[in-house]
Amino acid sequence: GAEPAGLKPRVGVALVNFNSAASTLRCLGSLAACGYGPLSTLVIDNASSPADRAVLEKGMAGRFEAALLRLDENRGYAGANNLAFERLFTAGCDHVLVLNPDTLVTPGAIAAMVEAASSADGCGPVGPRLTRDWPGARTASLGERYWAPLLWMPRSLLRHRRRRYYNYPVGGVLGCAMLVSRALYHRLGGFDEAYHSYYEEVDYCLRGRRAGMMPRVAPEAEIAHGGHRGFGGGATQVAAYLKARNLWRLGRRRLDAPSMALFAGGYAAMITVSLFAYLLRGRLGVARAMARGAAAGLRGESGPPPAWVFEQ
Repeated sequence: GAEPAGLKPRVGVALVNFNSAASTLRCLGSLAACGYGPLSTLVIDNASSPADRAVLEKGMAGRFEAALLRLDENRGYAGANNLAFERLFTAGCDHVLVLNPDTLVTPGAIAAMVEAASSADGCGPVGPRLTRDWPGARTASLGERYWAPLLWMPRSLLRHRRRRYYNYPVGGVLGCAMLVSRALYHRLGGFDEAYHSYYEEVDYCLRGRRAGMMPRVAPEAEIAHGGHRGFGGGATQVAAYLKARNLWRLGRRRLDAPSMALFAGGYAAMITVSLFAYLLRGRLGVARAMARGAAAGLRGESGPPPAWVFEQ
């Protein structure tokens, strides 16, 4: 039979909402039906528009056992999740599951990720088997192979592909669904807020590996994710700017000189190809944002992006 809830590790869920109320409410619905208890869910509204926040508040009212934290400024994915880490671990959670709003959690997924986290000493971040858009759809990720000098390569080329039936160590896991244990948080702290959004989870996995805490994947844990877009995909101005800036920051901070030479050449080629792809499609705003993001990275800038990137 099921073990008493008091013996199960307590899991907190951090769900950052930024103008994505409909997706966030769907994700909350999947959490309510996922069957894991005890769960402490915290929705952090990252200074969304008044209209989106109103939809979120109305949709949550009396429906979900979730707390809502309203922020007056956009703290980015990194900053908002760090607030959630602090609150949820202080409240007694043993693990915190970081989720994008465009994810759907399937029954059994959280239990399998918690089991994976406790299956290896000094376990790093744990990821699920990610499927595209809907549960039961095509697999999107079974874990990432992060070799730092090649972080500019399309992630789809570096993924684990072979389906396994037990949890296993990987180079990294995606930040759209990542379980962080109390021990890992005490060792590493939260995300580096200088990234604001994008690549903070890659940095976190690399830091974990350096501390001897390898990321793992629990392949029997399925979580669906709707937002799979790389550099050349359907990026917004915000994403193009931050991805270009933050990828350079990541390489500069985590690589030695010989590795940096390999990284720099690949980074320049990838940015150039992506820029031309957007220009050919008439996406001038996105191309401009990517070019200016790359320049900002070279200048060593970090933190929140400039206001103009939000003007589509």
